[in-house]
Amino acid sequence: MRELINRVRRAIVMAENKLISADDLDLAHFTAQQTMTLSQAREAAEKRAIEAALLRHRHRLNEAAMDLSISRVTLYRLMGQHGLRELSAADEKAAFAADDSAQE
Repeated sequence: MRELINRVRRAIVMAENKLISADDLDLAHFTAQQTMTLSQAREAAEKRAIEAALLRHRHRLNEAAMDLSISRVTLYRLMGQHGLRELSAADEKAAFAADDSAQE
Protein backbone atom coordinates (compact mmCIF):
# COMPACT_ATOMS: atom_id res chain seq x y z
CA MET A 1 0.00 0.00 0.00
CA ARG A 2 2.83 2.38 0.85
CA GLU A 3 4.42 1.77 -2.50
CA LEU A 4 1.21 2.74 -4.29
CA ILE A 5 0.88 5.92 -2.23
CA ASN A 6 4.51 6.81 -2.95
CA ARG A 7 4.06 6.21 -6.67
CA VAL A 8 0.95 8.39 -6.80
CA ARG A 9 2.65 11.19 -4.86
CA ARG A 10 5.68 11.04 -7.13
CA ALA A 11 3.47 11.03 -10.24
CA ILE A 12 1.56 14.10 -9.01
CA VAL A 13 4.79 15.99 -8.60
CA MET A 14 6.58 14.74 -11.71
CA ALA A 15 3.70 14.48 -14.23
CA GLU A 16 4.13 16.63 -17.30
CA ASN A 17 0.41 16.66 -18.14
CA LYS A 18 -2.79 17.21 -16.22
CA LEU A 19 -3.54 13.50 -16.43
CA ILE A 20 -1.36 10.91 -14.73
CA SER A 21 -0.40 8.06 -17.04
CA ALA A 22 0.94 4.58 -16.36
CA ASP A 23 4.34 5.87 -17.39
CA ASP A 24 4.18 8.52 -14.64
CA LEU A 25 3.46 5.75 -12.14
CA ASP A 26 6.32 3.62 -13.47
CA LEU A 27 3.78 1.06 -14.63
CA ALA A 28 4.41 1.34 -18.38
CA HIS A 29 5.81 -2.18 -18.55
CA PHE A 30 2.40 -3.52 -17.43
CA THR A 31 0.52 -1.63 -20.14
CA ALA A 32 3.00 -2.37 -22.92
CA GLN A 33 1.48 -5.74 -23.71
CA GLN A 34 1.81 -6.96 -27.23
CA THR A 35 -1.44 -6.71 -29.14
CA MET A 36 -2.78 -9.79 -30.83
CA THR A 37 -5.25 -10.39 -33.58
CA LEU A 38 -8.58 -12.09 -33.00
CA SER A 39 -7.33 -15.30 -34.60
CA GLN A 40 -4.24 -15.29 -32.36
CA ALA A 41 -6.45 -14.79 -29.30
CA ARG A 42 -8.69 -17.68 -30.39
CA GLU A 43 -5.71 -19.97 -30.92
CA ALA A 44 -4.28 -19.09 -27.51
CA ALA A 45 -7.63 -19.70 -25.82
CA GLU A 46 -8.06 -23.00 -27.68
CA LYS A 47 -4.60 -24.17 -26.59
CA ARG A 48 -5.27 -23.23 -22.96
CA ALA A 49 -8.62 -25.08 -23.03
CA ILE A 50 -7.00 -28.22 -24.44
CA GLU A 51 -4.16 -28.11 -21.91
CA ALA A 52 -6.62 -27.67 -19.05
CA ALA A 53 -8.80 -30.56 -20.24
CA LEU A 54 -5.77 -32.81 -20.59
CA LEU A 55 -4.64 -31.94 -17.07
CA ARG A 56 -8.12 -32.45 -15.61
CA HIS A 57 -8.34 -35.90 -17.17
CA ARG A 58 -4.70 -36.91 -16.59
CA HIS A 59 -3.99 -37.01 -20.34
CA ARG A 60 -6.78 -39.47 -21.03
CA LEU A 61 -7.59 -38.31 -24.52
CA ASN A 62 -11.05 -39.86 -24.78
CA GLU A 63 -12.21 -38.15 -21.61
CA ALA A 64 -10.56 -34.84 -22.51
CA ALA A 65 -12.19 -34.91 -25.94
CA MET A 66 -15.60 -35.62 -24.42
CA ASP A 67 -15.07 -32.77 -21.94
CA LEU A 68 -14.29 -30.42 -24.84
CA SER A 69 -17.27 -31.77 -26.87
CA ILE A 70 -15.02 -32.79 -29.76
CA SER A 71 -13.99 -36.12 -31.22
CA ARG A 72 -10.75 -37.80 -30.24
CA VAL A 73 -9.52 -37.39 -33.84
CA THR A 74 -10.16 -33.63 -33.64
CA LEU A 75 -8.32 -33.48 -30.33
CA TYR A 76 -5.30 -35.22 -31.87
CA ARG A 77 -5.36 -32.77 -34.80
CA LEU A 78 -5.63 -29.74 -32.51
CA MET A 79 -2.85 -31.04 -30.27
CA GLY A 80 -0.62 -31.28 -33.34
CA GLN A 81 -1.55 -27.78 -34.50
CA HIS A 82 -0.75 -26.29 -31.10
CA GLY A 83 2.46 -28.24 -30.62
CA LEU A 84 1.18 -30.12 -27.60
CA ARG A 85 2.95 -33.34 -26.76
CA GLU A 86 0.97 -36.39 -27.64
CA LEU A 87 0.90 -39.33 -25.29
CA SER A 88 3.81 -41.67 -25.73
CA ALA A 89 3.24 -45.40 -25.60
CA ALA A 90 4.67 -45.50 -22.05
CA ASP A 91 2.35 -42.72 -20.87
CA GLU A 92 -0.61 -44.48 -22.46
CA LYS A 93 0.27 -47.80 -20.77
CA ALA A 94 0.67 -46.05 -17.42
CA ALA A 95 -2.72 -44.36 -17.81
CA PHE A 96 -4.40 -47.68 -18.63
CA ALA A 97 -2.62 -49.42 -15.73
CA ALA A 98 -3.82 -46.72 -13.35
CA ASP A 99 -7.37 -47.14 -14.63
CA ASP A 100 -7.21 -50.91 -14.24
CA SER A 101 -5.85 -50.75 -10.68
CA ALA A 102 -8.45 -48.14 -9.71
CA GLN A 103 -11.28 -50.33 -10.99
CA GLU A 104 -10.09 -53.43 -9.07
